Amino acid sequence: MHITGTAVDQDGKRFYLVKNSWGTGKHVYKGFLYASESYMQAKTLFFMVHRDALPDATASRLGL
Repeated sequence: MHITGTAVDQDGKRFYLVKNSWGTGKHVYKGFLYASESYMQAKTLFFMVHRDALPDATASRLGL
């Protein structure tokens, strides 16, 4: 999954706009879906960021 954005509903709950890997097909949202913050916290195993996106302190601790 590729997180491409965020949204907040009328109750203040955060959702993530996620590009799915199934393609667009006949899906209502053209290959995207909204996942709740609690779902992402429960199901995320790891995440990746480009090394240029790391703060300098973190990059130096990792030896990058």
